[in-house]
Amino acid sequence: MDKIELLVNTISPSPIIPGRMALILAIDYTMKGSMSDGLQLSKDVYPLVARELNCSVNAVQKRLHRAVCSCWQDGQNQDFNAIVGKQLCRRPSVKSFLMYCAYYVQNRAPFHTVSQ
Repeated sequence: MDKIELLVNTISPSPIIPGRMALILAIDYTMKGSMSDGLQLSKDVYPLVARELNCSVNAVQKRLHRAVCSCWQDGQNQDFNAIVGKQLCRRPSVKSFLMYCAYYVQNRAPFHTVSQ
């Protein structure tokens, strides 16, 4: 989990962002699950994060949305763009954000430069 925390610290605009712990846990569970299109956040990730944080699945969903919005910075976050491998035109969905981060932690390479 140290690699995930380091990644989140790198792409976060500040040391404290809303939903930070939910984001760290969700990336971890995304890595442990199937990182294919079959990954269903509401069934595979959110309940596990909710259990660890002792909150509802709905609260996890909101926390992750806030974390993604915070890290997105209108597409100007160069550290996040480096993880993705390119600058995205639109804010990624929570699922895409988690997949990009999980892929980077596992492969130590940007998603788009390797997979294309």
